[in-house]
Amino acid sequence: MLTKETEHEISPRWFNELEEQGHRLQGQIDNRALAQARQLLLDRSHPAPIFTYHEFAQPDSSAHDYGPHHEGARAALDETDVRIGHLLRTLEGRGLFESTLFVITTDHGMAQQDVSLKANPARIPQRDGMEAVTTEPLVYLRDIEVAIVVQADGRTAQVTVLDNDAAPSGEKPPVSAAEILVSDHRDGKVARVLTDSSGVAGISIPADLEPADLRIRVHAQGFNSRHMLMDSTNSRSTSGRCSTGCSERASRSFSYNPPGCSSASEAPAEARHGRRQSHPLRDLQRWDAHRLEGERPGAVAHLRPTMANYAGMARSVANDDRITL
Repeated sequence: MLTKETEHEISPRWFNELEEQGHRLQGQIDNRALAQARQLLLDRSHPAPIFTYHEFAQPDSSAHDYGPHHEGARAALDETDVRIGHLLRTLEGRGLFESTLFVITTDHGMAQQDVSLKANPARIPQRDGMEAVTTEPLVYLRDIEVAIVVQADGRTAQVTVLDNDAAPSGEKPPVSAAEILVSDHRDGKVARVLTDSSGVAGISIPADLEPADLRIRVHAQGFNSRHMLMDSTNSRSTSGRCSTGCSERASRSFSYNPPGCSSASEAPAEARHGRRQSHPLRDLQRWDAHRLEGERPGAVAHLRPTMANYAGMARSVANDDRITL
């Protein structure tokens, strides 16, 4: 009821003009906060509170989106002034106005800014492709917990993928259908498997490879990917942004050092920026689909390059070349 009484005082411009993610509903939020404060003071079933802290965030939201000297920022101050007036009249009606000390303050000032940049730092992780839940000013990353157990014979491993955030019971829920890609530095992709309903998947390690030579990438819908070594430690993935503005996610990025170059920075520009050219890494991306076994979740799968691709890579890469997936 109290929310409806003052709902008409919300300017429609906030919903129509302010940033969709974060600020456009601030008028409704402040109005509901006003109703809660009034209810606290009007409810005579308990004594009036001795101390109350209340925030109206509309001026902050509007100044961020319009700029601090914009007419819209002033309109937000005027609307907030009306809400403060409702609280003062409520206190006066309870006979508390004369005995109440009012302190009106702010948490920061605001300098002139380029509002086209949409400077909302809390949203940066999601804008850059990370999975997160943003409740300004807090950001909760949606991460996964990955446990890898290599059997004593070194030929098989079990991977368990869980939600990093525990359920109310305290247990971490399993993540089903998580894609696990296993690769090495020699042949590229070794195995691909999906976790079952328990968040578990089995991996068979080829006899000519050691667990220490393998890297694992775990990707699950709605979660941030993990790049790991077989010993469960995090792997440092190569990623970067080229001078032309293009970018590569860590799971897709690569570093290739041509013969005679000790680092990627010494390589020609076309190699550093990944321009389309003859490149041995792309030979590794053509897989023999007939060798893929067990697509069902939880099944053990192997995926190795064809012999033709393997031979092509051997011819293309000199001994001092390095390819990093």
